[in-house]
Amino acid sequence: MIEDYSPKVQEFIKNIGLYVFNKYFNNLSETEILQKCSNNSVEDIVKNYEEQLTCLKITNAETIQEIKDNNHTILNHKQQTIEELQNTINQMKCSESEIIETRIAQNDQNHELQKEKLLFEISLLKESKLKNEILIERFCDKKDFNNPTEQGDYAEKILDNIINAGLQFDHKVKIEDTSDYGGSGDRIITFSNGCRLMVEVKNKDPVKKTDIDEFERHYMMDFKEEKVDLALFLSYRTTQIPQKCKAIIPSYHEDNKVIYFGLDDSLDKEQKKLKIKNCLEEIYQVFEKNKKKLNSEKDNDKTTTNIYNIILKELRDNLSHTDKSIKETHTNIESLKKRRINIVKQMNDIFRIIHSENINVDKSLLDDKLYRNEIIERIKEWFSNADDIKKKDWKKNMKKDVKDKWSDYDLGILTRIKRSEFTI
Repeated sequence: MIEDYSPKVQEFIKNIGLYVFNKYFNNLSETEILQKCSNNSVEDIVKNYEEQLTCLKITNAETIQEIKDNNHTILNHKQQTIEELQNTINQMKCSESEIIETRIAQNDQNHELQKEKLLFEISLLKESKLKNEILIERFCDKKDFNNPTEQGDYAEKILDNIINAGLQFDHKVKIEDTSDYGGSGDRIITFSNGCRLMVEVKNKDPVKKTDIDEFERHYMMDFKEEKVDLALFLSYRTTQIPQKCKAIIPSYHEDNKVIYFGLDDSLDKEQKKLKIKNCLEEIYQVFEKNKKKLNSEKDNDKTTTNIYNIILKELRDNLSHTDKSIKETHTNIESLKKRRINIVKQMNDIFRIIHSENINVDKSLLDDKLYRNEIIERIKEWFSNADDIKKKDWKKNMKKDVKDKWSDYDLGILTRIKRSEFTI
């Protein structure tokens, strides 16, 4: 009996009984519980449930095995299906690889064709761009520069290209870069007719007075050192030359030895180059004409000089012979004196012509004493026309008046004459 046990064991027995009750009778109503308990003893009820449980275990084991067998069959089928699918996939991959390779080959071929087409189009574009750049370079002037040196070099190189390409009127013309030398401008052009032209090029607007001053220093030095015959100031972007002229056409100064020429900046590059060529041709032709004229004048001067030299020599010899005759003999002295007077008169006439025409003769053929008389006569004439202010410093003022007309020899004699030697 339960009372035979200690309270703790009794409590344990109660808990076991409650567990069994809950397990077998938990879902039954009170009526159903009483009915089961009234028909069967506790042992029968437990035994009955144990038999049911054993049967359920057997059934569950069989069901589980059947499920396992079915799962195994399904797994085998699925594995077979997977293998078949894998084979199919592998076959598809092979086929796809072949297709891809074929398509790649076709794409490569198409790519090569497209590449060749693109390269051809690029070459056409480059060629077109090059032609456009050549046209732009040919007709359009560059006006934006990184520094003044690049700006100056631009116009100088245009001049170089014009000369190096050859001029129609002179195929042997040469150009020398003198921009790094002291003086000598930027270039010296040598024509086949011997003309040496110094060129100063300015690629700026406006041209400043300091640019002209620098040009003048250069050409004065070159003229002094006989490096060049002419000097050209070439303004590439403006015709306005400060304090000189508006040089739309070549403007000649300093006895035609210095030329100023400017280009209108509204002209394109080819028009400017043509203007420069025309300017150079004009300078060439003017120099040629002046050279022929100078040679002709030199020939005339030489002829005239020779004639006067012959006359002077003959007169000098005659005078010498006459003087000697006078000394050697006392006879016919009056006749000889008359002859001498006549010779002196002729010499004075010749001296007068030589002096008035400023003829360059051999000075050793002149008689200083007689020639001095001619100079004194000219001084008297000057005094008769000069005002009182000029007469105070007569020699200085007279030299100013006659310096462009008298020779150095005449001026030398004038310097040595004293005021006391003549009367007015």
